[in-house]
Amino acid sequence: KDSETMDGNCSLTPDQFLALAATKGTCGVVSIVATLLVILFIVLYKAYKKFVYRIVLYFALTNLIKAVLCVMQAGSMQYDEGPTHPTHEKLCIAVAVVLHYVSWINILISFWVTFTCFLLAVFEILPKNREKWWLGAIVTIPLLVVFLPFIGNRYGMAGAWCGIKSRDKDCRLHTWGVAAQFLLSYGPNLVAMIVDSLLIIITFIVVARNYCRERAQYQPVREDRHLEPTYLEAVKEFLPLLGYPIVLIALYTVPLANRIYNTTHDDPNFVFWLFHALSSPLQGSGVAACFLCHPQILKQLRPAKIKEAAMKWKRGPYTD
Repeated sequence: KDSETMDGNCSLTPDQFLALAATKGTCGVVSIVATLLVILFIVLYKAYKKFVYRIVLYFALTNLIKAVLCVMQAGSMQYDEGPTHPTHEKLCIAVAVVLHYVSWINILISFWVTFTCFLLAVFEILPKNREKWWLGAIVTIPLLVVFLPFIGNRYGMAGAWCGIKSRDKDCRLHTWGVAAQFLLSYGPNLVAMIVDSLLIIITFIVVARNYCRERAQYQPVREDRHLEPTYLEAVKEFLPLLGYPIVLIALYTVPLANRIYNTTHDDPNFVFWLFHALSSPLQGSGVAACFLCHPQILKQLRPAKIKEAAMKWKRGPYTD
């Protein structure tokens, strides 16, 4: 591939590109297996009947798609010295669009989780039947932004893999390309990371304060509405969900730093790209790790429990 097509990263060698592709592809395969196991568990135990596990299912499905796309671009893109094949170019654009869309969905689901837990902890407001509204917004809002980079043909090889190109073929920064990257992708991600982090910190502070006050029993959140479960039970049920946005924030820090570095420096940093290749596709594995760390999930991983759930699967919903 002509080095001028590498979005300005002309200093990366073909061997480095192959190393990055192998790293990203391998991590993508790991995340595919991990997210599929989460989905299998939720389906086997029919845990999707509970709201908190449907949230996990949305995370798992979203990051399964992302992991598949990471493997596709790592295995299909051309990193040698030859000319770019038209099929590779079209596939790269398609992958970049879907990855952009999936990234936005991850942002919005994470905010959904943190905002729900924040309302519960601070204002003692239990989540109601607003799931369809949230899902509608999560699916629709990204559609308003993912097609904007087609203006100026900014989708394609953005460094070592597909994304929004910030540089032209001559390795010079493109004004609209940089704006598209930071206004439509990295900027919203950074804002979401800050907002989610603040909400998470406030939520944990409020919950810790309540426990320090030794509130042995909590009254229903709104006695006049007779809502159940109680505040304490709801906190115990929803608080573990905060682990998912925390992990996603941690894993997205390196890719964000890498893109900022590439925009402000003419030469790429291979170490940054390598950690980018490691962390980006491992978001699915992070979701699986959070899922398996839940005490209630660990109890159900015993062979006897799995066998029992498999036998009951066709007869009705799983019950503890």
